[in-house]
Amino acid sequence: MTLRALWPADLGAEFGLALLLLWLGVMLGDSALAFKAQRFAAAFKRERLHAVQGELLGALALTVSSLGAKTLLWIVRGVTLALICTALLALSLALWDALLPALVMCMYVAALFYAVSAFKFQVLKEPLVWSDVLLCKEILLCPRFYLGYVNPVYLVAGAVLFCALVGSELLLVLQSCHFLAGSSRASACFLFMLAATLLFGLLSALSALRRTAAGRPCADECLKSAVLGIMLNFLLGLAAKMGRANWPQTLKNHAAAMQNLQPRSTAAANLVLVQAESLLSLKRLRGKGLSDDYLSFVKDRALQHGLLQLAYFGAYTMRAEFAALTGIDHKDLGAYASDPYLLAQQPLNIDALPKLLAQQGYYCIAVHFNAGRFFNRTKVFTRLGFAEFICQENLPDAYRHMIKTQGADAALGAYTAARLHQAQATCQKLFIFAVTLSAHGPYHGATAQEQEQCYAARLQNFNAGMQTLLTALSVQDRLLIYGDHVPPLAQVLTLGTQETLQPEVLAFNFTKAELQAAGCQQQNGSSDDLGALEAVQLNTLLLRAGGLYA
Repeated sequence: MTLRALWPADLGAEFGLALLLLWLGVMLGDSALAFKAQRFAAAFKRERLHAVQGELLGALALTVSSLGAKTLLWIVRGVTLALICTALLALSLALWDALLPALVMCMYVAALFYAVSAFKFQVLKEPLVWSDVLLCKEILLCPRFYLGYVNPVYLVAGAVLFCALVGSELLLVLQSCHFLAGSSRASACFLFMLAATLLFGLLSALSALRRTAAGRPCADECLKSAVLGIMLNFLLGLAAKMGRANWPQTLKNHAAAMQNLQPRSTAAANLVLVQAESLLSLKRLRGKGLSDDYLSFVKDRALQHGLLQLAYFGAYTMRAEFAALTGIDHKDLGAYASDPYLLAQQPLNIDALPKLLAQQGYYCIAVHFNAGRFFNRTKVFTRLGFAEFICQENLPDAYRHMIKTQGADAALGAYTAARLHQAQATCQKLFIFAVTLSAHGPYHGATAQEQEQCYAARLQNFNAGMQTLLTALSVQDRLLIYGDHVPPLAQVLTLGTQETLQPEVLAFNFTKAELQAAGCQQQNGSSDDLGALEAVQLNTLLLRAGGLYA
């Protein structure tokens, strides 16, 4: 059978023209979003952007030395998008057996992908990644965390358009009697299989080159999307998820490192680790432009201050959470760097903080007043070694009423303080991991200033909750508070810099020796300055607090 026989007349010029229109539209959307990501990355992370760009382009340049690296990158992006468009249009044509509705559906799918990616980048400064496909359950569980950022008019219009398109396309499918009847459908299926095979081969080769050049992949999706483009970076993450994984070796290295820790006996002391939602000092960001940072009580009581270095903006609580609880940098998890909890919920033996503290006689509790199914925390916390998880489903009624009247963080502080008092009375050693909720976006208000005032008011609720918790601490107890990420406020990202857009880290009752043992680098000779920390150092700090481990 000749190639001409597989490409009949009804898939000739019309199919080629439709494919060209689809490719031009996808290339335009991909380039526009990649340009936005590159501008943002160049403004905040110029050196890191150039390093990642050099690694990726260098890997590509190894293949064809006669072409410039940037030229070759554009060719790879163009070929990849052409293969995607061919596969998408051929599959649609095989389903509908009509070129116009197939092209319309392809355009709609591409537009939906880039529209959602553009919206996500506007709010969080990160385009779509492969793990975002699995967030549908989280959106249904807590729609206000996601849909609250979207104008209701756009939601209604999008829903109506989606229903109209899907309904019309389904009617066309139902009108077709035989799936592979006719030469056009057989040819479309052949084109789809050919494009999908070539695309998989290209992604596998490119992913291997990227790993070879970069060594350890960068976890900042904004940087990779700025260099590779939105669609190619999305598919590379998906290919890495389906292909050879590097995270098993990461877990083996982590297990070996944990075995080298030497347990020590210590006086009874409770350990509290608070992950504060979107914790950022507005006064530090604004300088003299703001008289009150709404964290005065907490910051005044903290003996040491620091900032948390992150490779992302605006969201992704589970990245900092996983690193703090396990001591494993999410950047070392390959495809799971974008959402480490997709890995943590699997039946793996990870030497996490709760497991190690349990070996030292601690009773480990996780407290978060959200749904336990959100990001599968019920399963994740069990896998990580927590003996108890207090969440929305099993919260005592008294604290439910307190959430309604005083706020979630005020109730969290009261509950944590009550557990500390109970432990102090029974001489039980507790490790409590508490996750706050009040400062989570979206922030209500018609203007940027009103949204910032909403965020500041929620910080006051956090401040009240931490005030209750601080009064329950004994001299021997240790408390560490850190922000998981900066708040997704557009004005904050506009005013901030790479240095100021870092969450707060506040330490209570730690000695200087404990901080030095954990590798905290104090700056400017100040005894109360922790300097710049990474989330994995928080794990080490708590393990070595009071001489628990050497």
